[in-house]
Amino acid sequence: FDGGDCTALFTEAGASAKEPCDRDVCFLSEENHDTQCYADCMVASCDWSEGHGPCAPEMEKLLSCPLFDAVVHASLAAETDLRFITDGGTAGGFGRCNGPCETTDQPAIPTWCENCTKVPGASWCEVLDDGGQVYRTPNSESRVFEPVGQSWGVCADKPRLPSMHFDYQEEELARIAALSAQELFSEFGGCGEAPLSVHGNAAGGNGGGLFKEQCNMVPERQSMCYVENIAGALQISFSDNSAGAAGGGVYAGCHTLGDCASNLNLPLQWALRRADPAQHPKVLVSGNQAGTYGADSAGGVATLQLLRGQSEFVPGRS
Repeated sequence: FDGGDCTALFTEAGASAKEPCDRDVCFLSEENHDTQCYADCMVASCDWSEGHGPCAPEMEKLLSCPLFDAVVHASLAAETDLRFITDGGTAGGFGRCNGPCETTDQPAIPTWCENCTKVPGASWCEVLDDGGQVYRTPNSESRVFEPVGQSWGVCADKPRLPSMHFDYQEEELARIAALSAQELFSEFGGCGEAPLSVHGNAAGGNGGGLFKEQCNMVPERQSMCYVENIAGALQISFSDNSAGAAGGGVYAGCHTLGDCASNLNLPLQWALRRADPAQHPKVLVSGNQAGTYGADSAGGVATLQLLRGQSEFVPGRS
C-alpha cells in the first residue's frame, strides 16, 4: 500500500495518533467507496483506515508478523495522553479522544444514527477527527460528505493496533519485540527468513562458520563490523556450525570482536530504528558448538591464567 517504505508508519505511530486524520489527503469518499488501500489512510491518525474495507488485506498480512503491532504498541504506549475509542456511541467504534474520558451520562443517540448504541457504565469522549462531527452523504448517489451531528465514542482500555486491534496481551507484545531476528523468523514465518545462511559447517580448529585470521581494525575505525561485509546481505545467519577449538559460529584472531560484538543477535526492532537499516545488516549467531570456548562467537585469547598444576613453557615453541 505504500511501495514498501513503511517504517515510519509504525515507529512513529504515537505522534501520528495524536493528530486528526487529514481529510484533505485521505478523503472519506476514498475510504468508503474505493477498493485501493491508500498509504495516507493506513496510518495511526486515521486508525489504519479500519472500518472502511480497502486496507483489510494489508491488515491481514501484518497479522502474520506481530512485530509490526509490537512496534506500534511501543510507540503508542509512550504517549501517555492518548485515549482510543471502541464500540458504542456515534463514532462507529473508531478514533481517538479529543480530551479526557468523561464519566458523566453519555450523550443521547440521535435519530439519524440507526445502529448507534450507548454502553451503560462506560466512560466516553468526543472524537478527535473531523472536528468532533459525524460526516455522512445526503443520499446513496452522492460522494459529498456533510456533518450531521456530534461524534463520540466509548473509551477503550488500551491502544488500537493495525492488525490485532484490541485483541492482544501487552506482555506478549513486549516479548515479541525483544526477540532476536532468528528467534522471530523461527516462531513467526510471516516475518521472513535470513537471505544468507551459514549452516552445518565444521572446522577442526577455530571458526566453524567464519574464520578471520588477522586482526584488522580498519572496519572498526569506520564503525563497521567485518561480518557485515559478507555478500552484502541484509540478514546473515550462522547456525549449527562447530569448531574443534574456539568460535563455533564466528572466530576472529583479535582478542576482541570490537564493533561486531554489539551487533550480534540484536532484536529485529533495532534494525527498524536505525537511521539507515540497509547499512547495518543483522548478524544472527546461535546454536553453534565449540570444543573449548565461544560456542557461537569468539576472539583470540587475550590472557592466560593458570589455575592448578604446574606447566613448562618453552619460548617460541609453547
